[in-house]
Amino acid sequence: MDRACLMELGLSAAQADRAAAFCREGNFRDALLTLRSARGDLIEELHGCQRRLDALDLLIRETEKQKGGTKS
Repeated sequence: MDRACLMELGLSAAQADRAAAFCREGNFRDALLTLRSARGDLIEELHGCQRRLDALDLLIRETEKQKGGTKS
């Protein structure tokens, strides 16, 4: 596993180093645990972004209503 590729996929430097080291050692169980943990972190980040987008959409709709429905 290439550290740079792992980091491009969203793993932190520490996660990428750990996963790559586990693979080099043949410790695929811990490599998978590290990858799954990184995936969980990305899912949490995704959900946070979705919540912010939802709030922004609500703000946009409310602002449009106050402006009289005209979009600009």
